Amino acid sequence: MFASQTDASKVALYYLVQFLKKNQISHVDCQQETRHLSSLGAESIPRSQFNQLLAKHKNLPSPVWKPGQLLANGDLAPIDDQSHNK
Repeated sequence: MFASQTDASKVALYYLVQFLKKNQISHVDCQQETRHLSSLGAESIPRSQFNQLLAKHKNLPSPVWKPGQLLANGDLAPIDDQSHNK
């Protein structure tokens, strides 16, 4: 992640997590263990636990992703097509 404003990636991750929670997605695979991710609440889990989570969740439907404004409560508000195409 990168941003032109300090800590913007933290805000983006917060909004993403709210969206995922609202869509009953309980985990995010960060793929790396870093101090930055740990400071945001990420935790390492054993591979066996990861594999169990993957097996349990891999066939669940994906959330609906479409153009919109991601709100702090996890909702995805539609955007008007004219402003999206500018």
